[in-house]
Amino acid sequence: MRGDAVFRTSALDGGLGGTFSIVAGANGGNGIQISNRMHNWNSINILHAPLNIDINTNDYTFTVRGRVVNAARDAETRMVLCAPDEPWEWLANSVIIGNDAFTLTGMLGETHSFLGLQQFTSGVRIQTGGENQSDFIIDDIIIKRLDGEAEPEEPRFGFAIFRMLWALTNIN
Repeated sequence: MRGDAVFRTSALDGGLGGTFSIVAGANGGNGIQISNRMHNWNSINILHAPLNIDINTNDYTFTVRGRVVNAARDAETRMVLCAPDEPWEWLANSVIIGNDAFTLTGMLGETHSFLGLQQFTSGVRIQTGGENQSDFIIDDIIIKRLDGEAEPEEPRFGFAIFRMLWALTNIN
């Protein structure tokens, strides 16, 4: 998709303020830049319903890769993968210095409900933490559902087989 078409997808909600643009992605494709942010929550929600994500019966990993842009050279930006509803608990966070890349990975679901699933029922939000309103680009969003109890080929994923559920990679 080109232009603002990506924001009409039923899986992404960009109605949280800020300006959204399709820009050159880190790996030769396209990414979504979020700029002109007045609040740390001016960003994008990944919505569960259009993707058939049921966090009450399955476990999922959410991975977001992107870059902070237009930040001062020594500025600290905390990127956050969090709940879109109160009390806005974090699944993952990463501190970025200046204009650098980030990866956020969090697990959520039936057996990873230590945060309380109620606030994650509708989706997951990508935003900055604290008072920082740095611009950033989202290059990849990858959601995987854990299936079964068999050991995967790469043990770093623990004891589960991951099946790709949805990916927004190098947006076209």
